[in-house]
Amino acid sequence: MRTLLVGGLVLQGNDYLPQEVLIDGKLIEAVGINLDPREAKIIACDNQWINPGLIDIHCHGAYGVDFNNASEKDLNELLTKFAVNGVTSVFPTLVADDITIMMRQLDRLAKIKNDHPNLKGFHLEGPFINPAKAGAIPQAFLKHPNPEIIEKLIAAARGLKIIMTISPELLGAQGLVEKYKDRVIFSLGHSEADYNTTMKLIDSGARSFTHIFNAMRPLDHHDPGIVGAVLASDAYRELIVDGKHLASDTVKILSKLIPSDRLILVTDSVAATGLPDGDYRLGQANITVKESEARISGTSIRAGSTLVAYQAVKNFMAYTDFGQGISWNLMSQNPAKMLGLDDRVGTIAPGMTADIVLTNETEIVHVFQEGKQLK
Repeated sequence: MRTLLVGGLVLQGNDYLPQEVLIDGKLIEAVGINLDPREAKIIACDNQWINPGLIDIHCHGAYGVDFNNASEKDLNELLTKFAVNGVTSVFPTLVADDITIMMRQLDRLAKIKNDHPNLKGFHLEGPFINPAKAGAIPQAFLKHPNPEIIEKLIAAARGLKIIMTISPELLGAQGLVEKYKDRVIFSLGHSEADYNTTMKLIDSGARSFTHIFNAMRPLDHHDPGIVGAVLASDAYRELIVDGKHLASDTVKILSKLIPSDRLILVTDSVAATGLPDGDYRLGQANITVKESEARISGTSIRAGSTLVAYQAVKNFMAYTDFGQGISWNLMSQNPAKMLGLDDRVGTIAPGMTADIVLTNETEIVHVFQEGKQLK
């Protein structure tokens, strides 16, 4: 089945160009002007923006489903909803839990991966994080870096990529990163680490920082700490741009300090996303959502967000001086490069997977996953 998208503006680099996109099966066959329409279904895009699919590398759930607790049926339904809403690559995120539960959930997701091409891997937020900066993650499940545990989690993932958040200051963290950096993508966070310790982990192979500024010891001009390393290193950095985890002015400041090709937008979404305020779960913790803001029930501890992916892009545009092209790349091209998937997804180019999201001024109009139109 061939499909030709005509009359749209295609994201090329950081800009949108008036071009056509020809899809053949699961792949993009051509991008250009006056492409051959023979034997192709024509879709008139009416000056819509033609973007690569969104990639969310940090999300705990949505629409009533929490990845730590979901049944196989719920997982199937949630992954489908993500795809329909433009998230054509997703890394379901598990908070630290009993290791048998984490393995069970990895196994459940791995079993259904062939039915959901947007399932590209997993993000494990723990168990190797500092209890002093655990945030919403139950401290009972936190552990020091342990090769036996990480081997079990890798096995349960069945070859899918793993991102793991780890605190650099923990005893054994550097050795674990050095040993497993070719099998696990390490992200630094939930931390009170000093500057030098953090930079050693980057030099040892850690690739990114988890939701920067959140669950991190603040910057001190005499002792820059992990936040100083966030600003000074060349690693990738996650941003939660819901207007709550980071003030809009903070996002603007960061956009001026950090090269845009090293920023990644994430949702950190929880089960309440897309649903009314109320009581929900995040792993083994009870959370309460009020005015769309999630916190551990009965406390002021923030517990993820209710942000959806496309809104993250729009918020970043609203908070900064960047246009849609660069802003969209923060949730497509940049995470694809960080994950080593940029030869398959993250850009609109011949030979790339036909994961495509068409938008107008306000909403997602069409979604293609591996060339199949979902919306």
